[in-house]
Amino acid sequence: ELKELLDSGELETGRGLNQGRSLKQAGATRWGSHFASITSLMSLFKETKILLQEISEHGPNQQFRGDAESNYIAMMSFEFVFALLLMDKIMGLTNFLCQVFQKKKKKKTQDIVSALNFVENTKSQFQDIRAHGWDDLFMSVVSFCEQHGIDVPDMSSRYMMGTRRSCQQKDFITVEHYYRIDVFNDQTVELLILSSALDPRNSFKSFNIGHLCKPAEKFYHADFSPSDLKGLEIELRYFQNDMHCLPCFKDLTTLPQL
Repeated sequence: ELKELLDSGELETGRGLNQGRSLKQAGATRWGSHFASITSLMSLFKETKILLQEISEHGPNQQFRGDAESNYIAMMSFEFVFALLLMDKIMGLTNFLCQVFQKKKKKKTQDIVSALNFVENTKSQFQDIRAHGWDDLFMSVVSFCEQHGIDVPDMSSRYMMGTRRSCQQKDFITVEHYYRIDVFNDQTVELLILSSALDPRNSFKSFNIGHLCKPAEKFYHADFSPSDLKGLEIELRYFQNDMHCLPCFKDLTTLPQL
């Protein structure tokens, strides 16, 4: 099958191409590394599938073969593809935002204003995806599944949790309802709550130092040492005091104004 891919031109070979088309490891470059991992897996999905099949059959020991088979079964599921393409869409937006925050220029004030505008724009795009993006996302998932021989479930049938035993089912929900609504779990809701902590409306009523520190601790722990986290908390306390004392913070309603 690899030979067929090479003959058809779908898979290139040559000096330097292996590095350019290799799977990216999340965390290797910290910021943006997860997005790079997702995009590389999408582009190398067929090759990865073939490799896992090969290892599951001819791996050096039982553990290698078992791990490869488990990973192959997982990635050949509709749920995996849905999560992969959803994260590609989400992290495609946040990756650009992360790059903005990483920039270190002399005119730091202008950088902050620009970054806050990007935050507001990114938030608007997320809201648009949530309100109007289901059909496009679903069609792209179906197309990807058909391309790689992955079964697409009947979206109007009942979604079965866990091992599909009746005792594990709580409510009758369709497969479409699960992927369209329930898949946004408590962690997603938590992230949305954390992202609203800088909302300046109502005299910064939503401002919460713990919520602002938590993303650095949970999602970017490789970029913040314990001393960095402590310093961030102290700086936020100074900022909180300024919010209530300085007139320039009064009557703010949007992040770009902040």
